[in-house]
Amino acid sequence: CSHNSQPSHNDSKIKSVKIEAKLTKIGNYAFRECLLLETVNIPYGVKEIDSFAFNYSGLKTVTIPGSVKKLGYASADLEVVVGECIFAFNENLETVIIENGVEEIGGAAFFDARAIKNVVIPNSVKTLGVAAFGNCISLESLVIPASVTRIDAGAFYDCVKLTDIYYKGSQEQWNEIEISEEFHNLDGITVHYNYAAVDDILPEDGQIIRTPSTDTI
Repeated sequence: CSHNSQPSHNDSKIKSVKIEAKLTKIGNYAFRECLLLETVNIPYGVKEIDSFAFNYSGLKTVTIPGSVKKLGYASADLEVVVGECIFAFNENLETVIIENGVEEIGGAAFFDARAIKNVVIPNSVKTLGVAAFGNCISLESLVIPASVTRIDAGAFYDCVKLTDIYYKGSQEQWNEIEISEEFHNLDGITVHYNYAAVDDILPEDGQIIRTPSTDTI
């Protein structure tokens, strides 16, 4: 996610973007450093969002359609990362809606997105990848579905306000998840099992609808 020696559009005056429905791919650096860009409409049908597409932009809200299966992913040895840092270093990004259909969030997809407070992961996601939400210093709570089977190194690294994870499966299912211990991934975080929420949306007041059992990692 290095800032240096990469294409920049920091002189762009674009404030909003509506992507044509026929488009299937958003390329590398497409809107990187579009500092005035606040909103983007990504239609269902887009399948790929490449590396650095929106990083260092002024985005405040984004909806990721379910047609995008992977938001950054890495090879098994972590040496080849595709679609990395897509929304990284977006200091104004507050609202992220990830639609059902997305299967993997990784490759520092939201690294250092400092304004995000709550994230609901859809039931289709299987992997939370390396540094997926690393350094999201305002992130306070996270809903994780029972579909997740792996949480990689540093997925929540330095999320200093993240105190609660609301997990839709049982404690037994949680214990089956492959969780990396690198970078103190889940230190001090309380996991609430069997979480159920209306329409998968966290209430604005932060009150939890049902948390019958908890455990602290």
